[in-house]
Amino acid sequence: RVLALPDKNTEKKDDINRITLVDGKMPESEGECLMDSYHFDSLKYSIGDTIAFNEKSGTADTSDSIKHLEYRIVGTVMTPMYITYQRGNTNIGSGNIGFYIYTDPAEFCFERYTCVYLTTNKPEGISCFSDEYDELIMTQKAEYEKLGEERSEVFRSTTYHDAKKELEDGKKTYNEEKEKAEKEIADAEKKISDGEREAEEKFLEAEKNIADAEKKLEDGKTELEKGKKEYEQMVIQGEKALEDGQKQYEEGKAEYEKGKKEFDQKISAAEKELDEARIEFNKQYNEFYRSTKPSAERKLDTLKNSIELYEGLIEKLNNWADQRGIAVDPESSTAKKIKEYEEKLDEYEKQYNEGVAALSAGEKELSDGKAQLDAAQQELDAQKAEYTEKLSEAKKTLDAAAASLKAGKKELEDGKKEGLRKLEEAEKQIADGEKELEKGKKELESGKKTAEAELESAREKLESGRKEAEKKLSDAKDKIS
Repeated sequence: RVLALPDKNTEKKDDINRITLVDGKMPESEGECLMDSYHFDSLKYSIGDTIAFNEKSGTADTSDSIKHLEYRIVGTVMTPMYITYQRGNTNIGSGNIGFYIYTDPAEFCFERYTCVYLTTNKPEGISCFSDEYDELIMTQKAEYEKLGEERSEVFRSTTYHDAKKELEDGKKTYNEEKEKAEKEIADAEKKISDGEREAEEKFLEAEKNIADAEKKLEDGKTELEKGKKEYEQMVIQGEKALEDGQKQYEEGKAEYEKGKKEFDQKISAAEKELDEARIEFNKQYNEFYRSTKPSAERKLDTLKNSIELYEGLIEKLNNWADQRGIAVDPESSTAKKIKEYEEKLDEYEKQYNEGVAALSAGEKELSDGKAQLDAAQQELDAQKAEYTEKLSEAKKTLDAAAASLKAGKKELEDGKKEGLRKLEEAEKQIADGEKELEKGKKELESGKKTAEAELESAREKLESGRKEAEKKLSDAKDKIS
């Protein structure tokens, strides 16, 4: 049985059922009690031990009667309510009360007192063990029972009615508050759930974005490495092509210089030979026309005059003989003279004809020589033109090769610059991407911590609100109970 300690503030010396502290101290805090000293040792309790109550007291909840299910023993007590070892009967358990404890009145959950102890104004000299005392008590008991019934009726018609209405209102308020609290809790739980889902979706999306960014970054690094290799390969190939082109150009230039030198030497030699031939021709020509031909023509003129002279002489001799009618005797001096003249004439005609032939042959030889010189000049001019054209084409080819080589060098330099620019740009993009990725990771972690903190705060608020609501509901339930 659990009894309430006398109120320390209202306790008087003439109060009934005054307790006596046997050992320990009086309860000072919640959950402390004093135990029945008579049964303390037999039950093998010690000060500081804990007495535990069942959650149910019969069909009622123990928590509807007292605040705690466990109480710590801080002392032992005696009360005049029990003058024997028996502690009375009960309608639960074995039916017998084993022992009692005292605790602070504030530990009880009742709004009204459940038990009243009274004293009577009995005449002096009447023993409390006499029939007269029993009769007196019975009479007063009947009066108090009647008073109890009257007060019960008053309680039912006023306090109970008001309490019942208050109870109904309380139940209504309780149900409304319960519904409101449950709705608020459900809304808060939904908000937290939605927040968790939204945060999870955002984090999943952020993690996916980070994964995509990491893949993109790795792809970028791979492309950069590939670009570096391609750039290096391009530079190597370009420099090799330039080197080969330079070598071919130098070889072509050397071949051109060699061909030009050979051509110049060949043309120079041909021109020298032609000049020498022309000089010799001019010498022969001048000698022929200035000396040989005039001398031959003079000689021919002399021979011609001699021929004409002898022809005249022969004609005169023949005319003289004809005029005289003289047959010329082959043995005569005249005949011999004519014969001599004829032989001289034949010789002069022969010499003349030979001279004319020789002169013609000389002129023909000079003409042929001039033709040969002209032909040689034409051939030389043709060769010069041909070689000049070939050299010009070779020069054009060399110039084109030089221009191509120069353009290739410029293209290679431009390609190097552009390649380096692109590589530097790619490296910058990768560096920026790494910074952005690191920033994104930090923001994600920060966002997770913030969201977790906010969710945790919301959970704590929810739990606090739940506890507060449960307490309010429990208080309201206790109030309507």
